[in-house]
This record gives sequence, structure tokens and C-alpha cells, in this order.
Amino acid sequence: MRTFVPRIFLIIFLMLSAGCASTTPEGASLVAGSAPKWADKSVRIIEDGERILFVGLATEAAEEGEVENLARRNSAEILAGYLDRDGFSVAGAAWSEGSWIPLTLVDKSGNNEIEIRDFVQIDSYTECENVLGKRIYKVFVLMAVPKAEIERLQGSRTEEMENAK
Repeated sequence: MRTFVPRIFLIIFLMLSAGCASTTPEGASLVAGSAPKWADKSVRIIEDGERILFVGLATEAAEEGEVENLARRNSAEILAGYLDRDGFSVAGAAWSEGSWIPLTLVDKSGNNEIEIRDFVQIDSYTECENVLGKRIYKVFVLMAVPKAEIERLQGSRTEEMENAK
């Protein structure tokens, strides 16, 4: 009887954690059971050759796709901060639904917009755990913008500031 009780707990644990495994897309640099190096909460902006990478992160008890959209929005906010456009956020819901190019950021007033022509997702990493029968997803997305696009956007910011004087 003693061995029966621990088996029941094991079965219940396995049932609660079923369907909630870490996932990664094709071509990811995942080594059996470990997160990719870029999925580190302390590093959010990475210079990589001819592009700048932005790591978005979201943690929610929701559907995995919804959490991934929140992580994409987070990466866009990091991009806005990098461009000295704090207070800008993603315009419209269409971008969240998979149409990422172009990405339009708009300020709080709705009067100023910037359009990022080449902001693409190149990787994602998902962790999931069950807490009291609820799935909690932690999603990291790795988004990229070519340095040439960053320079174009920074140039338009400089023009705006000069025109405001």
C-alpha cells in the first residue's frame, strides 16, 4: 500500500503537467532542456552584426498565443525606448495577430507615429508550468531590426527635434 500512494501523486502530477512543455521553433539554438542564451531576462538588447536584436518577454496565465503577442509588444516597447521614443506603443491590434511588417508605433496623444519597415521575429522560446491546474506561460521572443533601419529612424528623430526648435 505504501508504494501505491506515491504512484497516485506521480500520476496526478503528470496529468496536471501534461500538454505544458517548453517549446522552440525550428532552427533554434536550444540544447536539450535549456533555454537559448538570448532568453535571459537581464539582456534585452543585443548587437549582432548588421542588426539589433530586441528580446521581448511576457508571463501570463492565458493562451500561449496571447502571451507570445504580449512578448512581441514588449519587444516593440524596448525598440521604442532604444530610439528615444518612450511613451510610444504599438498601434492597432492587427500587428498582434501576425502582421508585423510594417510596425507602427504611436505616442500617447495619437498625433505622432513612426513606421518601422523591417521588424521581424527570428526566434521564440516558451516555458510553461502548471500552478494549481492553471498554465502559466513565460514567452521570450527575439525580434530583429537591421542597423540601417535603426539609423533611418534615428535620423528622422533628429529632424523632428530640429524642426521643433
